[in-house]
Amino acid sequence: MGRSRRRPRSFGSFLAAALLLPAVLASAVLVPAAPARADALGPFSCLPVNGLSSRFVNAPSDLLRGRLTIPGYRPVAIGTGSVDWGIDPYHSSGWRRLFLSLKWVESLTDGYRRSGDRAYLDRATQIVRDFAAHVPAGGGRFPDDAWNGMYAGQRTTVLTCLESVGGPSGWLRDALVTHGRWLAANDPGDWNQGVNAAIGLLGAACLTGSPAWASLAQARFDRMARTTIDAEGAVGEQSTGYLDYLLGLWRTAVDKLTQCGRPVPAGLIARLAAARDFLAWATTPAGTLEQLGDSDATPAHVDDPSSALAYAVSGGASGTPPVGTTRIYSAGWVFGRDSWSPFRTSMYWTQRFGPGRAYHGHQDHLSLTLWDRGSPLLVDPGYATGPYRDWLMGPFAHNATVAVGARFDKHAATPLTASAAGPGWFSTSMGDHAWDGAGRIRTTFVDTDRHVLLVLDHARRTTPGGWRQLWHVPAGSHVAVLGRAAAVVDVPGGKARLHVVSPALPGQVLGAGAIAAVIGGRGAVAGRTSPRTSSRGLAPVVVVSRAERTATFLTVLVSGAPGSTASATVRTASGRAFVDVTIDGVTRTYRLTRTGFAR
Repeated sequence: MGRSRRRPRSFGSFLAAALLLPAVLASAVLVPAAPARADALGPFSCLPVNGLSSRFVNAPSDLLRGRLTIPGYRPVAIGTGSVDWGIDPYHSSGWRRLFLSLKWVESLTDGYRRSGDRAYLDRATQIVRDFAAHVPAGGGRFPDDAWNGMYAGQRTTVLTCLESVGGPSGWLRDALVTHGRWLAANDPGDWNQGVNAAIGLLGAACLTGSPAWASLAQARFDRMARTTIDAEGAVGEQSTGYLDYLLGLWRTAVDKLTQCGRPVPAGLIARLAAARDFLAWATTPAGTLEQLGDSDATPAHVDDPSSALAYAVSGGASGTPPVGTTRIYSAGWVFGRDSWSPFRTSMYWTQRFGPGRAYHGHQDHLSLTLWDRGSPLLVDPGYATGPYRDWLMGPFAHNATVAVGARFDKHAATPLTASAAGPGWFSTSMGDHAWDGAGRIRTTFVDTDRHVLLVLDHARRTTPGGWRQLWHVPAGSHVAVLGRAAAVVDVPGGKARLHVVSPALPGQVLGAGAIAAVIGGRGAVAGRTSPRTSSRGLAPVVVVSRAERTATFLTVLVSGAPGSTASATVRTASGRAFVDVTIDGVTRTYRLTRTGFAR
């Protein structure tokens, strides 16, 4: 992401955002910036270089020769004179938005500040002036890309940087006024795009001396400080990756509010601290963010991590772990581990519930992810752009119960109805009416001593058809289906084996195909993955099926060593039901109740 100097490894709309995160400048400033005008509210210095203006992506000498690189795409010749602001070489809104943001121009202004080479400043001025002359507010060939709140806000910071480095001029001040007016009239809402827009509006206010715009930006910051990150530190965009990005944006916002003499929103600093701890819980044993919502499997890039986040990102080499091994966030997140040490080989799981999908969230309610023995076992298929993203966001891409052909309510909320914990175990119950307006309930019991998850699903639909329980496993896994009630998954790397066992309950008769494996496919039930925005591939999904409109599934998930064996049976005794789970010849019994399990 943009806060580091390395080239980002993933692309698309998430990269488009992440690329523009500020990175700390290491070079000394050789040419002092011009002082602010007397009528300005306060200074608004250049933002540090970003993933588009880095010398490693767009060297100022390359831009001087007319060669532009948008990461993820081949370089494009834009010439050394006037720029064609209607070009669309890849027919991609992602490319167009980054191009029209002008953030790459800051490689030239940064090059001038570092070297004093006037040619860099002259070319930056020529490009920005050309844009201002040919792309009016709300206009241009691609107005939805050029005049999107996020990218218009980012472009405004390019204008403020140019003025702070090269000094004010009439045409540049007019362009700032144009952008300020547009941003004042267009609020993208309470997410990362809104924060980007408000930073740009604040910049226009500070350099033009508009107290009205400054107050409006302040009001938006105050509002978004309460909504983009909640009091527990959870992200309103329902994405672990976008929380990482938001932390960088808010750091910039705090810096610029201070520069411009405006107050930092009350409570924001505490929320940012809590958000860093949230990311610690969202970090997998591999040191990457779990792919929940629109997220890539990359480490959290936070300039000033909390002690807990430092511990997670370093794999326990520094910092201190959070207190406890499970954490429920009321916004809809469950995180758990059997232990924080050893970190890399611990058992780690997540589960989602909460309000309906928003912003960068997915239809992932009830869904589980699982790691153990240093390997991912149950995965979220990830993040992509374009039509493929529709499937990745949808319920069939997640480890939940689904009803093919039923009506799905994409706005349905899923409340957590119960949770409990004891020595070596943890359980949750949650449910909703997302399918056919009927009901589904999932109770999950995690036995951390034996590395076993028991999942009991009750589901009902009103339209014809049955139910499927989906378990997405990593790309490259080998799946062997054993009869009608079990499958064995050997994940890549040879470190672990996942057993998926779904025995018949009393009175159930399992039909042919009650458990199967799918890889690829174009229908709703498909085996696909996108571990990074730039990648698309195939990965198996284990499908447990029940033909009834009202169905009950009991599935036992065992994370074992390579070559391990596991089985599960359900029996009744004295009017009670018991689940016997045998792992490598050793049996543990769980009592099955109407609402869940007891050990």
